[in-house]
Amino acid sequence: MRELQEKAQEKQQVQEAARKAIDQRERERKALEPQQKQREAADRLAQRAVERREAADRGERTPMSAREAADVLRLGPPTPNVETTRREPPPIAPVVKNSRNRSLGQRRDLSRGIDRDR
Repeated sequence: MRELQEKAQEKQQVQEAARKAIDQRERERKALEPQQKQREAADRLAQRAVERREAADRGERTPMSAREAADVLRLGPPTPNVETTRREPPPIAPVVKNSRNRSLGQRRDLSRGIDRDR
């Protein structure tokens, strides 16, 4: 009986150690992931620069791809004091019914010399 308890305890310790090792590897992977993505972006940009130079030597012009623009933004230094949040739509002006007709009528009256405020 005592032997079974010791084996169960040992098994639990091994499982706990394995779980901790897996968690540690996951934390390390998450910490290195941004650096890896940045490295891949730099490699893609370097390759694209070589391709652009070769195209320029042939007299061709190549447009910047969306992926290349994203890589440039990823590698560029952050802009200080500028938030990259989504812009809100502009406020909508209040709707005034017959505003055009009213202003046309007022213009007509003014051109005739009629002052309605009297």
